[in-house]
Amino acid sequence: MKKIISLIIAAAMLLALGVTAFAAEEEREPVVRVAIPVEVTVNQTGNAAPERHTFYYDLHYDYAVAFDSSDSSSQQSLKVSFGGALEGDENGFSVTVNGKGTASGTIIFEGTESVLSNIRGTISKRAQTAPDGWTYDETEYEFYVFKEYGESDQYSLSYNMIRMDESAASGYEYLGAVPATYVNEYKEDRITNRDSDPIKITSQPEENPSTGAPIYGLVAAVIAIGAAAVALKVRK
Repeated sequence: MKKIISLIIAAAMLLALGVTAFAAEEEREPVVRVAIPVEVTVNQTGNAAPERHTFYYDLHYDYAVAFDSSDSSSQQSLKVSFGGALEGDENGFSVTVNGKGTASGTIIFEGTESVLSNIRGTISKRAQTAPDGWTYDETEYEFYVFKEYGESDQYSLSYNMIRMDESAASGYEYLGAVPATYVNEYKEDRITNRDSDPIKITSQPEENPSTGAPIYGLVAAVIAIGAAAVALKVRK
């Protein structure tokens, strides 16, 4: 009888462990992604075209999650990567624009919904000395990820972009789900001729505007006439 009771208890414990493991698998959150777009533009305002140029930006972010001590740390992990024209790491990124135009890419956050839905971050221009002719856009942006609910309580992860604006009464401006946009300027004016070649200034004799003959011939003739007049006066 005792053996039967022991077997029943052992079977119940095994069944309980199996149910617990199954529940844990069911409760494990799937890994999802959120992409924050960035666009960097170079405008040419002079007659000289800009060359290939690289811009550098800082990225700072944090997130607050009610951590469960029984949860594995891998469930709360967060990965950051970049797509398109962006290259970098979790601390910042660079964007290279080939001449004038726009280069775009994304900051990609990957993790569970409980992590991603609590992300807040900032994107700002990294300190970089602008070479001659360049004016950098140094706008600072903030962004945050949230759950956007639709019909039947269905939701998806979205984000809001906020531009820091000292001229605004609140000091910032909500932009919605739009890219962090940077518009830089390159201005250099070169003196060119109609064929777009640099003007070459050469030493040429000035021409008589009436005849087109070199002016120094006219000067020589005047001198000769003056000398003849002097000679005639001496003879008299």
